[in-house]
Amino acid sequence: MSLPDTQESATETLLRESFAAPARTPLVPVDPRPAILALDRRQRRRFLAVFVAVVVIILAAVGIPAVTTALSADPAVALEAPAAGSGLLPWAPRGDRVTDKTAIAVAERSWVRRAEADPAVRDVHLLYANTSSEGVWVVLQGIDKNGQPTAAQIRYAAGGAFVEWAAKVPKPAPLAIYLPDGLLATRLLFAPGLAASKVTLREDGWPAPDAGPSAGVAADGLSQPVPLATEMPSNDPFDFDVSGIRGGRLVPIASGTAAYGSLFTTSNAISISPPPAGWSSDALPSGRMISLAKAARAQLGVRSLDVAELGQFTPATVAGKQVTGEALLVRDGGRSWLVTGFAVGDDTMPCVRVEAIAAVPNVVAGSCQSGSVHALMGSAATPAASLWLAGSKVADQSSVTVADPAPGTAGRHLQARSATGQPLGAAPIPN
Repeated sequence: MSLPDTQESATETLLRESFAAPARTPLVPVDPRPAILALDRRQRRRFLAVFVAVVVIILAAVGIPAVTTALSADPAVALEAPAAGSGLLPWAPRGDRVTDKTAIAVAERSWVRRAEADPAVRDVHLLYANTSSEGVWVVLQGIDKNGQPTAAQIRYAAGGAFVEWAAKVPKPAPLAIYLPDGLLATRLLFAPGLAASKVTLREDGWPAPDAGPSAGVAADGLSQPVPLATEMPSNDPFDFDVSGIRGGRLVPIASGTAAYGSLFTTSNAISISPPPAGWSSDALPSGRMISLAKAARAQLGVRSLDVAELGQFTPATVAGKQVTGEALLVRDGGRSWLVTGFAVGDDTMPCVRVEAIAAVPNVVAGSCQSGSVHALMGSAATPAASLWLAGSKVADQSSVTVADPAPGTAGRHLQARSATGQPLGAAPIPN
């Protein structure tokens, strides 16, 4: 029996739907490698962008400010003399590296060593920046957190710096700044305007006429290296004298004391000054001059003396012994003394006489060996042609050392006379 036209079996329905549906082919590339490589390139670009961004952030936070400060930014250091009344030294910057921003900036940071919001030192001023055998010397001054003027010497080399010495700025202003030059020498940077020509280290001793080692001073106030007495740096202080050209002559102009490890020099108990008007001594410090001044200071019991050499007596042989002598003018405040001293033979300065005076004499007399040896000299203001002892001529020169022909006779004078025999000045024979 056949089925009606309106009816169909389940098998016929399935077959009809299956053959009537369009073909669906999967869209799969033949070669997948181009897509994989494109994805890899996109990932690499993203990673590189992220890496560069991270590096930039790190440099911005850490590296770039330091590099900029060291290489391009101006240091936080004033390059002019401090204002009067600030307590700082009123010295303008000096040295051949005052325009070296890198050295000055690194030196300033090594000294301050604090955040900018809380610096250890403020109002920092440059005192000195100069090439040295070990890099660059940089000397800075400023006000510390306690409001005290302070200074430091910093050594800059190979892009870094360290503080060698630091000290409070003294009052009154120091004569010089001490700068070590290796292990065997020292330099001194003198105050502006001193116009120093030579610095000499003292070596005491009688009758040695010479001073200690010396060195010239440049126009900017920095001395040449001066050899130290010891082979290694020592904290023991040493004394020095400074000479300069005044009136066409080299004369002493200042004295001081320095020590390794101390940034500033200090005053000296015996300060050497130029000779007074009318006296033509070269006045350069000598071992015997310093020894005589120290003996006078001990006799007077004063803390310090200002010393000027009047001159050296003419050496002579008396009773078979060599006699040398010297005369000084010493002052302490408003008081003045005439000091004479002699060395006889091997005796070291056995005769030191200190006499208070009201005015600088133009004729000076000295005595030794219980009055048996006398010496006399006249100043340049008294151009003596001859010297007389108790009315008898003893020499045709302006300085003489003689044996007394009549020792023990009181009331006699040593006298200087002109070429025409006119008395120019006289001095009583010391007892």
